[in-house]
Amino acid sequence: MENLIKGYLEKGVYQNKIIVTTQPSVCIWSTTRKCLVNENGIEALEVVFDKNGNSELTFKNNKMISLQVRSELTKEMVDEINNSNGIIITDAVYGQPHFRYGFIPI
Repeated sequence: MENLIKGYLEKGVYQNKIIVTTQPSVCIWSTTRKCLVNENGIEALEVVFDKNGNSELTFKNNKMISLQVRSELTKEMVDEINNSNGIIITDAVYGQPHFRYGFIPI
């Protein structure tokens, strides 16, 4: 994974904009917990409380992110990444010199 991250850093992506997943093409992001779920021991289910203090066990704050393959990482793409909430990257590029990532949702 170190070489994977290094490739993005060399192109100019800020390190604090990169999160690594072990998933090859799709991962799940919790918009409330601001983390990947179903990885590193983080469960997909979340307890959410309403205004009255009632709790609900739910998946509703989870967003599926598709990790798209890109053959290059241009200056414009790097600027878009650095001005976003960040990206989730994977090393599932199958031996090709590609970049595979998806943007973290708001």
